[in-house]
Amino acid sequence: MAVQNLVAQSVIFISANHSIDNNAILADSLIQTMVSNSVDNAIVEKLWFFQTLSNGVYTGNSVYELTVFCTSTFQTTIQNNIATLQTHFPQYQIQTWGYPLTYGH
Repeated sequence: MAVQNLVAQSVIFISANHSIDNNAILADSLIQTMVSNSVDNAIVEKLWFFQTLSNGVYTGNSVYELTVFCTSTFQTTIQNNIATLQTHFPQYQIQTWGYPLTYGH
């Protein structure tokens, strides 16, 4: 595979009640478009947890992270679609970030 200058773009779904329906998220048309526009039509999935500390009490949250490798042009499309994606999944807090990378060899 030739070297490509791409973006690793992540979208996370944060759930305060630890309930994440990854099948519903993956079935969403905006997520499917994201995957369809990534290298090899592939997506990386991660499930992780984080804790916040307030007044000596920890509160846990579950996080479902999706990452694709895409062009910088499509990164803008993903970021512009976050507000719409939030309306599809109001039960989650949705955040996104991305960074450039060199992909391939």
